[in-house]
Amino acid sequence: MPLSALVQTSKFTTANVVRPHTQGGAKICSHGFHSRYANGQAHEAHEWTTAGRRSSRVPSKSPSSHLALHTSTAVVQLYSKTTSARTLLALLPRTSATNGLGDNYMTRRARSTITELFQGNKEYMASMSKTNPGLLASLARDGQRPPFMLVDCSDSRVNEQGIFSAQPGTIFTAGNIANRFDEDDLNSNAVLSFAVENLKVKHVVVLGHYGCGGVAASMMPNSAPLSRPADVAVQGWIKPIRDIYETSTRAEILEHREKCKTSPIPSLPDLHDPAFRALVEENVKSNVQKIANSAVIRDHYADVIKTNGSGSSSNSNSTPTASSKDKDTISEIYIHGWVYDVENGKVSDLGVSVGPPGRDLPFSPFPLIGES
Repeated sequence: MPLSALVQTSKFTTANVVRPHTQGGAKICSHGFHSRYANGQAHEAHEWTTAGRRSSRVPSKSPSSHLALHTSTAVVQLYSKTTSARTLLALLPRTSATNGLGDNYMTRRARSTITELFQGNKEYMASMSKTNPGLLASLARDGQRPPFMLVDCSDSRVNEQGIFSAQPGTIFTAGNIANRFDEDDLNSNAVLSFAVENLKVKHVVVLGHYGCGGVAASMMPNSAPLSRPADVAVQGWIKPIRDIYETSTRAEILEHREKCKTSPIPSLPDLHDPAFRALVEENVKSNVQKIANSAVIRDHYADVIKTNGSGSSSNSNSTPTASSKDKDTISEIYIHGWVYDVENGKVSDLGVSVGPPGRDLPFSPFPLIGES
């Protein structure tokens, strides 16, 4: 399945995103999508929704609900002065209007129940039976063969299937804090290995997002000794991002770092802070390279050359090697770096795609970062 299929099947596709490309394939894969939360005002207008319908429930006026909200707010205020709490706050969704925990988020959180998930599941089953009868049964019987693997963030605002309006069986997802890939992490390596060797995916996408709490936390001072297990785990996981922040020569990050030497930032960076957005992008680029340089991908690319032959996959003069004559060709995997904007739902490409040696990168109708 080509990357353009994600555009063609999306209910949230932006208009006029096709751009010129070079003969034989562009050097990137590009895209643009809108989620249902187009801006802060729309975010406030929606409460808990299922199957695209707005909930008819109204906020509870009972003393218990107010107590839960006030208690949660008090806890946030109590811990907001500590390094560990700043990390915690960084990992929680924030409204663009307040750059913090807005009342709308806290109110939804206080009154959310498991019943909502149960009701949503019922509506999902009904919707699938009506719009895609037999799809789930077919996937259960025949197994999955997703063309895409997505390494994205665990952030609740990043809805992988919804962003691309993708059907079940399309995207194999591997979410974690700040969409990182670490070859020394057993889970990261196992997921990539399974996607490449068993599922035979065609594209691996690292999808970062602006407003990422893990990236924001890596920009904050971390001088206090870490004692709590949760702090040790989180700070250890985002350390590679902190390393990028502390060593990057990108202008926005360098300026921010120099400014913080004399005036350390007292709070998390704003959603639109240029350095914050730049670090999100640099983190994606770094993880694309880590995946491309992993033993799993290097071994796969060696098999591609051995089995499919050297040279461009679109070059009819490419001659398979002798050892590949009796073998079927194997899937040629391409790795891409994209960024999702949680404020308007748009996905953009960073132009750092990687493919097997000598292969043209596949064309995609999605725009590069910086292009209109």
